[in-house]
Amino acid sequence: MVKGSGEPDEKQLEEEAEKEEEPATEAEMAEPQSEEEISDTASEAESDVAVEADPLDQLKEELAQARDDHLRLAAEFDNYRKRMAREFGNLVKTANEGLLVNLLEIIDNYSRALESGENKPDFKSYHKGMKLIYEQMIDVLSREGLTRFDSLGEKFDPALHEAVMQVESDEYDADCVAQELAPGYKLHDKVIRHARVAVARHGEGK
Repeated sequence: MVKGSGEPDEKQLEEEAEKEEEPATEAEMAEPQSEEEISDTASEAESDVAVEADPLDQLKEELAQARDDHLRLAAEFDNYRKRMAREFGNLVKTANEGLLVNLLEIIDNYSRALESGENKPDFKSYHKGMKLIYEQMIDVLSREGLTRFDSLGEKFDPALHEAVMQVESDEYDADCVAQELAPGYKLHDKVIRHARVAVARHGEGK
């Protein structure tokens, strides 16, 4: 049987049937997105990129903040150090203010005693006045922590005594203080002046 030219042959019909049976691709099945959906998708992508960059930016911010805190703390400490240095300097300058005020009163008494001695030369009264002033001076200094220590008859101690000579002595043992030429003083527990002394020694056969 001869097919007409206008009719499709069997091979062509089979190919068309196979095409109709092929499943649609994912691209063909995907529905077209609206402009709003496309914009949201782009924003999400940008957000993902930003999130990935956040840790580095945060570290930079923390480093800058730590540097600012360090500089501010250093400046505050420097100001504190300078202030304390000024206050300590002022304290040192005025540390003896109370002592000097008390000594001024003693100086006034000395001045009055000297004037009295010139106008009325009475040795007994003058000596009594000088003794009172001396006792006043000792009292003022003792209140400041100054004390005199005795050395006569004590074993020579280089931490307390300065030996200026040796003398023959039957009264004191050898290497003991036989004479106190100048007394020693302590400020609280610190020796501020060694006693100048003569140390006893015994002659041969003693």
